[in-house]
Amino acid sequence: FVGAGVDHQAPEYARKSQLRQLERLAERGVDYFVTRPVFDSNDFSHFMDTIQGLKVPVIAEIIPIRSPGEAWALKDWSWVTIPFTFIERLQKAQDSSEEPFKPTMELIERLRARCAGIHIIPFGNVARLAGFIKSMKK
Repeated sequence: FVGAGVDHQAPEYARKSQLRQLERLAERGVDYFVTRPVFDSNDFSHFMDTIQGLKVPVIAEIIPIRSPGEAWALKDWSWVTIPFTFIERLQKAQDSSEEPFKPTMELIERLRARCAGIHIIPFGNVARLAGFIKSMKK
């Protein structure tokens, strides 16, 4: 399979250009697209609405993060955009002693209907992801 990376959060002024580029990739036989890390299901849905005519499966990248501190560390990466609302949700989970990955699991549930799959990017200790992956497959 041959895939291509896409920026599901491209600014509005760049979306037409991006769509033309994705159309050319689809015409040349790309089998799937993979997004940058997704932290906002509304942004992702808007992107999916934009490319719905392409008929190319989209895989959403997810970085399972457990705390606001991890989110702030990731915000330093130029290719990762984390909305403040997601960081607030992480803080709420931390304050109420919820399962640390619950905000990420909620995001995945919202994405499931719109994407062909989830690509997990481990952040930190990979061993701690075992339970996360097991709960994601339910």
